[in-house]
Amino acid sequence: MDDKFDQKLFQMAGRESMKLPETLNKRVVDVLDSLPSKQRIYKMNIRKAAVLAAAMIMLLSVTATASVGILRERMEAINREKLEEYFVQISARKIPNDNYNRYFSDSEKQRMEQLKEEYETKGRFPEGEIALIEQPGQYKGKNVSYYPETGTFFFPEKEMSDEELLQIIDFRNKRDYSLQKMNELIASGNAEVPKEAASPKEPETFTESSVLNSDAVWEPDQELTIAYTGDLSVISMAAGKKYIYLGGWNTVHKMEIGGDDSEVFFDGFDHETIVSCLYVDQEENVYAAGMKIDTERKMDDADSEYSLPAETPVLWKLDPDGNLLKEINLSKYEGAHRNWINRMAVDSQGRIYLRVLNGVMSSASGILVLDENGEQVSVISSGDYQFHGMGGLDIGKDGKAYTVILTRKSLSDKREMGIASINTDEGRLEDIYMGILPEETILVEVLAAGTDTDFVFWGFDGIFNYNLGESAAEHKTPAYEMPCAVEDARYCALPDGRIVLAASTETFDESYGGGYKRTLWKPQNTCFYYLSGMRNE
Repeated sequence: MDDKFDQKLFQMAGRESMKLPETLNKRVVDVLDSLPSKQRIYKMNIRKAAVLAAAMIMLLSVTATASVGILRERMEAINREKLEEYFVQISARKIPNDNYNRYFSDSEKQRMEQLKEEYETKGRFPEGEIALIEQPGQYKGKNVSYYPETGTFFFPEKEMSDEELLQIIDFRNKRDYSLQKMNELIASGNAEVPKEAASPKEPETFTESSVLNSDAVWEPDQELTIAYTGDLSVISMAAGKKYIYLGGWNTVHKMEIGGDDSEVFFDGFDHETIVSCLYVDQEENVYAAGMKIDTERKMDDADSEYSLPAETPVLWKLDPDGNLLKEINLSKYEGAHRNWINRMAVDSQGRIYLRVLNGVMSSASGILVLDENGEQVSVISSGDYQFHGMGGLDIGKDGKAYTVILTRKSLSDKREMGIASINTDEGRLEDIYMGILPEETILVEVLAAGTDTDFVFWGFDGIFNYNLGESAAEHKTPAYEMPCAVEDARYCALPDGRIVLAASTETFDESYGGGYKRTLWKPQNTCFYYLSGMRNE
């Protein structure tokens, strides 16, 4: 979905001076609240809820000008079969965001903005439509095509014509209108969720025992899809030399690399505990970070209406046999109190780097460094840059800790993304490599050392390889080739540079602590995907 589509709709509404009924906001809320389930809203991405609201204002308002009326008529002319087809394309695709085989050129971006305005205000529509393809390999490099399974637009290498850009604009508008219209019909009882959207396609799993039981499992270019047979609802992952460690509620499991089942590694928690982050050091010690949740106490500043349980951030260090070596209460450290640890790394000196999440894109998010005894060494400042709230953190081949950074600009501005090493003694960043990822890159979640490359990055845009000093990272695997939905995937990197994703096609709610609920993956619907991090050459 176009990142600026919702903003553009509101701008358009302002240009046309629409007078909106006072009951419209309540109507939008009512429609969203009456969707089939909260899970479905999440699957569609919460941003689409905002787009839905904007689309309702834009497309259902009866006070638009004549030009907008033409656009409205074009949308309302979409028949029921097409409405369902567009709805399924959004609901059932594996990857939440739109993807592209190449980015728009600067001149295409400029013409796109002009053509959007003409499309919206002058009724300038394309003569044809985007072609749909069933597999990426069907695209032959001509015109514009769309691969629904991963929401991918395929553009020709040459500069796109105005007609091709208008086809993209028209396709997005029809798709977004179909989403809001079908949701409205479903909520009112005049339609059911299409079967294709209600029943996610189960992945094809790799079952060739000759590979799973051979040394091929350990090859850095060996890709696998393995159906999980264990009983853990996975929340976090980390890999050592032989095992993948899995964090969940009140437990840490271990599973052999290439295996399909896991067993309890550590479960000696004295409170309800969510293990949000794991790391394995060079000595195969396992570090688990998470929240102890005391349902008998309320948060100090919690609103009485919600009565949230008290949370305490804690770090546990376990030896290779799962014995507890140290438990560190992190609430005493500034910035870590009641905040999540979403990434962690440990260097050869035993220093522990904790990525504290205070906000997804907030510069308040930071990196706390502790010594091997759990005492604070430093808090890393981002300086002239901004930490990426969900960015990667790991130890490079040179032994230094590296993290992902952004230029410090607002989200609406152009931005650069790069990496920097951490100077622990001085509490600052150094060895900065900016602009190595494309401007349009959404998110980089894993930063890990590769086998034949200094770093492997994984995020919503796919897998990248990077060698220090190069001007740009190599886009090895685009998002549309990812085997599973990436927005809610768990992830880790193997020592050989492979990225391992875990994803489930179904969730369920479980009660705990006297009335609280948590949403968990169904273990029997979980698969592990091993993706090569090796360079293309």
